[in-house]
Amino acid sequence: MILERMACNRAIFLSFGASVALFLAFRWVHAGVGDGPLLDTLLNGSTTRSRLAEMSAQEINRHLIGTLTIDMLYPAAYGTLLAGLLFRLGGTWQTPLAILPLVGALLDVMENVVQAIALAGGPDLLDAKIILTGPKFAFFVLSAGLIAILALFALVRHLAR
Repeated sequence: MILERMACNRAIFLSFGASVALFLAFRWVHAGVGDGPLLDTLLNGSTTRSRLAEMSAQEINRHLIGTLTIDMLYPAAYGTLLAGLLFRLGGTWQTPLAILPLVGALLDVMENVVQAIALAGGPDLLDAKIILTGPKFAFFVLSAGLIAILALFALVRHLAR
Protein backbone atom coordinates (compact mmCIF):
# COMPACT_ATOMS: atom_id res chain seq x y z
CA MET A 1 0.00 0.00 0.00
CA ILE A 2 1.29 3.45 -0.90
CA LEU A 3 0.51 5.00 2.51
CA GLU A 4 2.61 2.32 4.22
CA ARG A 5 5.51 3.23 1.94
CA MET A 6 5.11 6.92 2.82
CA ALA A 7 5.31 5.96 6.52
CA CYS A 8 8.61 4.09 6.33
CA ASN A 9 11.69 5.76 7.83
CA ARG A 10 13.37 6.26 4.47
CA ALA A 11 10.35 7.99 2.92
CA ILE A 12 9.89 10.22 5.95
CA PHE A 13 13.54 11.29 5.99
CA LEU A 14 13.68 11.82 2.22
CA SER A 15 10.43 13.79 2.13
CA PHE A 16 11.57 15.87 5.10
CA GLY A 17 14.86 16.68 3.36
CA ALA A 18 13.09 17.48 0.10
CA SER A 19 10.53 19.68 1.91
CA VAL A 20 13.25 21.70 3.62
CA ALA A 21 15.32 22.03 0.43
CA LEU A 22 12.32 23.11 -1.65
CA PHE A 23 11.15 25.52 1.06
CA LEU A 24 14.60 27.14 0.98
CA ALA A 25 14.55 27.19 -2.83
CA PHE A 26 11.52 29.47 -2.69
CA ARG A 27 13.99 32.19 -1.65
CA TRP A 28 15.26 32.22 -5.25
CA VAL A 29 11.73 32.80 -6.52
CA HIS A 30 10.93 35.44 -3.93
CA ALA A 31 14.19 37.27 -4.57
CA GLY A 32 13.27 37.65 -8.23
CA VAL A 33 9.68 38.86 -7.93
CA GLY A 34 10.06 42.21 -6.19
CA ASP A 35 8.90 43.28 -2.77
CA GLY A 36 5.39 41.84 -2.86
CA PRO A 37 4.17 38.39 -1.86
CA LEU A 38 4.28 35.29 -4.00
CA LEU A 39 0.98 34.52 -5.69
CA ASP A 40 0.73 31.31 -3.65
CA THR A 41 -0.03 33.26 -0.50
CA LEU A 42 -2.86 35.35 -1.96
CA LEU A 43 -6.31 34.02 -1.16
CA ASN A 44 -8.47 35.34 -3.99
CA GLY A 45 -8.45 36.27 -7.64
CA SER A 46 -8.67 40.04 -7.28
CA THR A 47 -5.63 40.40 -5.01
CA THR A 48 -3.73 37.96 -7.21
CA ARG A 49 -4.59 39.97 -10.34
CA SER A 50 -3.44 43.17 -8.62
CA ARG A 51 -0.15 41.57 -7.58
CA LEU A 52 0.37 40.16 -11.06
CA ALA A 53 -0.21 43.62 -12.59
CA GLU A 54 2.55 45.05 -10.37
CA MET A 55 5.13 42.58 -11.62
CA SER A 56 7.52 43.17 -14.52
CA ALA A 57 7.89 40.65 -17.35
CA GLN A 58 11.14 39.43 -15.77
CA GLU A 59 9.47 38.97 -12.38
CA ILE A 60 6.56 37.11 -13.97
CA ASN A 61 9.02 34.82 -15.77
CA ARG A 62 10.88 34.07 -12.50
CA HIS A 63 7.60 33.32 -10.73
CA LEU A 64 6.45 31.09 -13.61
CA ILE A 65 9.68 29.08 -13.54
CA GLY A 66 9.42 28.72 -9.76
CA THR A 67 5.78 27.67 -9.97
CA LEU A 68 6.42 25.05 -12.65
CA THR A 69 9.44 23.56 -10.86
CA ILE A 70 9.88 24.20 -7.14
CA ASP A 71 6.20 24.73 -6.38
CA MET A 72 5.08 21.63 -8.28
CA LEU A 73 7.55 19.46 -6.36
CA TYR A 74 6.87 21.03 -2.95
CA PRO A 75 3.34 19.59 -2.49
CA ALA A 76 4.63 16.11 -3.32
CA ALA A 77 7.38 16.48 -0.70
CA TYR A 78 5.32 17.92 2.15
CA GLY A 79 2.29 15.80 1.25
CA THR A 80 4.37 12.63 1.48
CA LEU A 81 5.97 13.75 4.75
CA LEU A 82 2.72 14.68 6.49
CA ALA A 83 0.80 11.67 5.14
CA GLY A 84 3.58 9.32 6.24
CA LEU A 85 3.68 10.78 9.74
CA LEU A 86 -0.11 10.72 10.11
CA PHE A 87 -0.25 7.14 8.84
CA ARG A 88 2.44 6.14 11.32
CA LEU A 89 0.91 7.96 14.29
CA GLY A 90 -2.78 7.63 13.45
CA GLY A 91 -3.59 4.25 14.97
CA THR A 92 -6.97 2.97 13.83
CA TRP A 93 -7.57 6.29 12.05
CA GLN A 94 -4.30 6.14 10.14
CA THR A 95 -5.72 5.92 6.61
CA PRO A 96 -8.32 8.72 6.83
CA LEU A 97 -5.84 10.96 8.65
CA ALA A 98 -3.11 10.30 6.09
CA ILE A 99 -5.42 11.36 3.27
CA LEU A 100 -5.85 14.89 4.70
CA PRO A 101 -2.43 16.25 3.66
CA LEU A 102 -2.73 14.54 0.28
CA VAL A 103 -5.96 16.47 -0.36
CA GLY A 104 -4.14 19.67 0.61
CA ALA A 105 -1.23 18.82 -1.69
CA LEU A 106 -3.64 18.16 -4.57
CA LEU A 107 -5.28 21.56 -3.98
CA ASP A 108 -1.81 23.11 -4.00
CA VAL A 109 -0.99 21.54 -7.37
CA MET A 110 -4.33 22.71 -8.78
CA GLU A 111 -3.60 26.23 -7.51
CA ASN A 112 -0.17 26.07 -9.17
CA VAL A 113 -1.78 25.19 -12.50
CA VAL A 114 -4.19 28.15 -12.21
CA GLN A 115 -1.30 30.48 -11.36
CA ALA A 116 0.97 29.12 -14.09
CA ILE A 117 -1.76 29.74 -16.66
CA ALA A 118 -2.13 33.33 -15.40
CA LEU A 119 1.64 33.88 -15.32
CA ALA A 120 1.93 32.57 -18.88
CA GLY A 121 -0.74 35.02 -20.05
CA GLY A 122 -3.43 32.40 -20.55
CA PRO A 123 -7.11 32.51 -19.60
CA ASP A 124 -7.90 34.13 -16.24
CA LEU A 125 -8.91 31.34 -13.86
CA LEU A 126 -7.69 33.17 -10.75
CA ASP A 127 -11.13 33.29 -9.14
CA ALA A 128 -10.58 29.57 -8.43
CA LYS A 129 -8.02 30.61 -5.79
CA ILE A 130 -10.89 31.25 -3.35
CA ILE A 131 -11.62 27.50 -3.30
CA LEU A 132 -8.00 26.35 -3.62
CA THR A 133 -5.63 28.54 -1.59
CA GLY A 134 -7.46 28.84 1.74
CA PRO A 135 -8.34 25.14 1.89
CA LYS A 136 -4.75 24.25 0.85
CA PHE A 137 -3.44 26.10 3.89
CA ALA A 138 -6.21 24.70 6.11
CA PHE A 139 -5.37 21.09 5.23
CA PHE A 140 -1.67 21.78 5.85
CA VAL A 141 -2.28 23.39 9.26
CA LEU A 142 -4.79 20.71 10.26
CA SER A 143 -2.34 17.96 9.28
CA ALA A 144 0.59 19.56 11.09
CA GLY A 145 -1.54 20.15 14.18
CA LEU A 146 -2.74 16.55 14.23
CA ILE A 147 0.85 15.34 13.92
CA ALA A 148 1.87 17.48 16.89
CA ILE A 149 -1.04 16.18 19.01
CA LEU A 150 -0.52 12.54 18.01
CA ALA A 151 3.24 12.79 18.57
CA LEU A 152 2.62 14.25 22.03
CA PHE A 153 0.24 11.40 22.88
CA ALA A 154 2.80 8.88 21.63
CA LEU A 155 5.50 10.49 23.77
CA VAL A 156 3.27 10.44 26.86
CA ARG A 157 2.44 6.74 26.25
CA HIS A 158 6.14 5.99 25.80
CA LEU A 159 7.12 7.80 29.01
CA ALA A 160 4.31 6.11 30.95
CA ARG A 161 5.76 2.67 30.20
